[in-house]
Amino acid sequence: LSGEAYFVVSKNEKRPFIVELDGPSIHVTGTAFNVQSYPDEKEITVSLDEGRINMQLVSEKEIPVLSGQQAVYDKEHDVCRILRGEDMEYLSMWKQDIIAFKDTPLLEVLVKLRRWYDVVFEVSGDVPEDLLITLTSEQTLLENVLRDLGKITPLTFEYDAKKRLVRVSKCKDALAFPR
Repeated sequence: LSGEAYFVVSKNEKRPFIVELDGPSIHVTGTAFNVQSYPDEKEITVSLDEGRINMQLVSEKEIPVLSGQQAVYDKEHDVCRILRGEDMEYLSMWKQDIIAFKDTPLLEVLVKLRRWYDVVFEVSGDVPEDLLITLTSEQTLLENVLRDLGKITPLTFEYDAKKRLVRVSKCKDALAFPR
């Protein structure tokens, strides 16, 4: 798998289900989980909604992951951290056509939107990189999501559909923007 996918797998001991990733693999014993595995990112994230899986690392070490946990695999060091997944529902809401971010850095939001909508973001000016975004939107059109982002940030988002380009800049009246 290269990208992001959500799996719901029925238990079948005679026919194991294995997801091959960029390095490790996931051995499924019957479960529902979300996987984020992008070639340009240093980590692979697996969030388990129910059931159990086993992460098999490149070193062949096997790490069990239980319901409500998140496995974060470091590709460079072949190390896997298990986290108790707070707000994990945000990670797989996309499968229900809901855009959701909680305290997510602006640049990470733009990367995800780039992948989901196949657009390029051009950031100019003094855009605050430490800006955290919390947004839940059932609007699946990019223009609507950008409008929602414009309402909650001191930024403007200009979308050129022909060029598949979104220009991001600080609002001219950003000093008056309520915080």
